[in-house]
Amino acid sequence: MPSEPTLTLEQFYFSGPLVALSLCLLIWTILLTLFICITHPIRRLLDHNASLGTTLSSRATKALNIQLSCIHASGLEPAHLGLLTLFFVHLTSPILALGVMLWAWIMAIYWVCSAIVGNPDGLDGRSDGRELVLATRRWWEMWLLLPA
Repeated sequence: MPSEPTLTLEQFYFSGPLVALSLCLLIWTILLTLFICITHPIRRLLDHNASLGTTLSSRATKALNIQLSCIHASGLEPAHLGLLTLFFVHLTSPILALGVMLWAWIMAIYWVCSAIVGNPDGLDGRSDGRELVLATRRWWEMWLLLPA
């Protein structure tokens, strides 16, 4: 039976590093795409089977798999991914990551307040904060898996 991911690491990841990683991967993807597009004619001379779309999809999928590994999700194979959707996810992830970061801070404040005051519904044994973090993780994974 696989163990669940460590909750405190995901809380930390959603509270700030998510935005930094998304932005860094966006910049990396743009620079790598420009480099691959510029050097593709040379690569085409050396390998006649080299496809620009396959090369770009492979490199962009590796960047997406870095984000998936940070939330303990399984990676993607570049074989059947839509290139435009893959780039769309990379381009919009830093913007959405800001919202997820804000949501993570709101969750943390709620979690601390509910730990101090208790749940108004009388179910203090249940961890609503844990459920919120795992729901956020599932949502972020669903967003990243959009190209699949």
